[in-house]
Amino acid sequence: MNNALRKRWEDDMEEIYAKGRTVRLLCRLKTKILLVESHSRVGYWEFPGGNVKSYEIPEVTGFRELHEKVSLAPAKLRFIDSIRLVAPEDMNICWEHFLYKALRCDYSKLQIEPNEIRQSRWLTKKEALLLQLEAVTAAFLNNTS
Repeated sequence: MNNALRKRWEDDMEEIYAKGRTVRLLCRLKTKILLVESHSRVGYWEFPGGNVKSYEIPEVTGFRELHEKVSLAPAKLRFIDSIRLVAPEDMNICWEHFLYKALRCDYSKLQIEPNEIRQSRWLTKKEALLLQLEAVTAAFLNNTS
């Protein structure tokens, strides 16, 4: 592929990636992690999180989503990883997912948003891997210690 064509392809891919970005939040309490089951994905467990709005950077989304979904306000978020997944049914759809760790969070204030979250659980990684996990959460969980 020549340089001009590669540059155009990369620009096109960035435009596609920008259309689908999410943030997932890793909340740890000693040896346990927080997973939630949302109303939109019944039967699947995932890290709390949500979509990055067009005017947000992923870190801002992390603070907003953690507050909206489970009423938590961490002092800080630390970036851990990101992955890009292409939809198998349409190669033009690609989502970029960011994983942040919530730091210095008062988990006693955890309260799920009942309109979005069905239930939450604190689980060890081993316990979590036995559940039906949403694909992004499974990918992140398999790549973190």
